Amino acid sequence: MKSCVVTFVAFGISMAASAGYDDRFGYFQEQAAMDPAVSSEATNDLVREGIASNDPETVNMVIRGLGRHAAATAHSLPTAYGNLPPRAFAEVPGLKEFLIEHWRERHEKAGRNVFEAIVDTMGFESPDGRTITIPPGSDLRPEEGEEASLESTVSKMRARLEPW
Repeated sequence: MKSCVVTFVAFGISMAASAGYDDRFGYFQEQAAMDPAVSSEATNDLVREGIASNDPETVNMVIRGLGRHAAATAHSLPTAYGNLPPRAFAEVPGLKEFLIEHWRERHEKAGRNVFEAIVDTMGFESPDGRTITIPPGSDLRPEEGEEASLESTVSKMRARLEPW
């Protein structure tokens, strides 16, 4: 009986630690990269840990967070936090090399055709190989009574696509 309780407690601790791990990177993806209350040192530590994790979900969350920060910086996009804090992601050892190699691997896996990879992943139809349509019944289409929204569709697409 004692070993059963110990096993159950160990499993619970393991699950809680795992959930906390994912939560930190989810927070990085959605907010921390942009939040001036989070130090550059802390964001760099998360990036370093995330790319070293070898966990595809964690890596995707880190890349999405980096991408959101880069897009907002490059295009002076408004954020919930006002002006973006300066970040020093370039100081993360090996980040540049990691991102280049990750892109190469994903590009190879996609058959070196990003358009086709997106069409396949999204479940789109592409009758001419250049344009796309969202087929009837796709979860990317608005549900009955729901108003069509580009923001909603793009949000659903972003969640499905790998960020490479």
